[in-house]
Amino acid sequence: MFRFAIWLTAFASCGALSAGTFVIGYAGCSTKAALDEFTSAVVNNDKRQMNALIGTQCAAVGGFEFSVVDRGLLKTQVRVYVGENSILLWVPSEAAK
Repeated sequence: MFRFAIWLTAFASCGALSAGTFVIGYAGCSTKAALDEFTSAVVNNDKRQMNALIGTQCAAVGGFEFSVVDRGLLKTQVRVYVGENSILLWVPSEAAK
């Protein structure tokens, strides 16, 4: 039990456990591929492609609370909380600071 407490303290202190609330302007997607496609649409200012992805594979996450599940350099998997429900989504890592 003591080893577990030390491990948990070390794990928490390294910043791996993270939570917060998203600022407005970010989207989360159900897969890394969908996030890549959405990011490409944003870069190319392709509103039709963004609108096609929002509501099918991606969703606006601004204002919602989240917990980090898997932090990566460019993409981070988060659990987004909506009331009593939650969903796993991929977001740009800058969104989950």
